[in-house]
Amino acid sequence: MRRLAWSMAVVLGLMGQAAADDDDSGLMAKLAPILRALGLTISADDVLSNQGAREGAVWVVPVDGGAPRQVTRREDLSWPVFEHGDRRLFALAGDRLVSIDLDGGSATELSQVPGVIQLIGGTPDGRILAVAREGSFGRPVLVSPDGNVETLPAVAGADDERAMAALLRPTRDFADGSGLVLQPTVSTDSLGYEVRRFDVYLRRDGGARNLTHVSDGDCGQPSRSSDGGQVAYVVQPAAF
Repeated sequence: MRRLAWSMAVVLGLMGQAAADDDDSGLMAKLAPILRALGLTISADDVLSNQGAREGAVWVVPVDGGAPRQVTRREDLSWPVFEHGDRRLFALAGDRLVSIDLDGGSATELSQVPGVIQLIGGTPDGRILAVAREGSFGRPVLVSPDGNVETLPAVAGADDERAMAALLRPTRDFADGSGLVLQPTVSTDSLGYEVRRFDVYLRRDGGARNLTHVSDGDCGQPSRSSDGGQVAYVVQPAAF
């Protein structure tokens, strides 16, 4: 299957071109250093990614072994991301920003963030790279825990559109060559019927390993901790 790679090298190349043109106000010039701080790269496939869960409970799993654990009982959360430094998680509950204690599992609503539809990752300055609803591709924003939203430049041109399409996919590619992808896991239930569930797989060193092994529901919206050692994701209960 043909894969169209659109990596940070391209982003930095665009930044260099922007500088050469004395224009450092475009989206890529603002977005590239943020993605670099998050350890993220941008890639685009010529097929749609599996969507997996839309909202549900937030779980965390160690990357290199260990059992997944549910970190809060709420089942109305989406797009969990680690705060930079990995002290807590942020997630969305509708138009509200929620903080989740990784140790105790308590979930605290911090602020309203109308129009924000997806969280990407926690930045070193304590904010969150996110996507707000605007046009066909959305618009990147920086969200503070108190609800303040800084709008980044609007999408303009094919390169910006490819970047935003990649960010909106429920998968992640990292600068170390690894990635988090959603793949269906097929099993058979007690009545002999085929059951297909979406799990989070770690793609690394030419292979893919199931991190989540969900038995009742679908996984989705994975993100990786700042130190690369944990993955947060949503489990949406199975509908019967």
